[in-house]
Amino acid sequence: MATLSNTAKKTLIRIGNIFIPAYNDLPSYEASGAAKHIDEIVSYAPKADIQSLSLLLAFLSIVPNATLRWMVKQMRNSHFRSGNAYWTLFRQLDFGIRGIVLGTYYSGETLSEQHPKEPSNQIGFYLTKISE
Repeated sequence: MATLSNTAKKTLIRIGNIFIPAYNDLPSYEASGAAKHIDEIVSYAPKADIQSLSLLLAFLSIVPNATLRWMVKQMRNSHFRSGNAYWTLFRQLDFGIRGIVLGTYYSGETLSEQHPKEPSNQIGFYLTKISE
């Protein structure tokens, strides 16, 4: 089972806080405790993909928050641009990183003492889990 390094997880939390800052009663990504589910989410991905993502996130761990915010902006903008490898790379990063961040944040398992109500419930979204 592939997992992200601790450095990569810390960087992912920094990016998660850019995607999901605290807003009214909703906790930020970090405050929600969602990061504890990162390994569970990435365990389904191919090992080589997780190793590549871990390497990228380790590199991004040394860049300032302003650079991370710029990168997130490029990732968002990539969906409205096409035609070259630059935008394709940012679009792929957006799908991968945003998928992990949103998947863990809205998983229905982010209760904490500071935020006793799930973010998904606070916005009126309820999942129906089908178990076998």
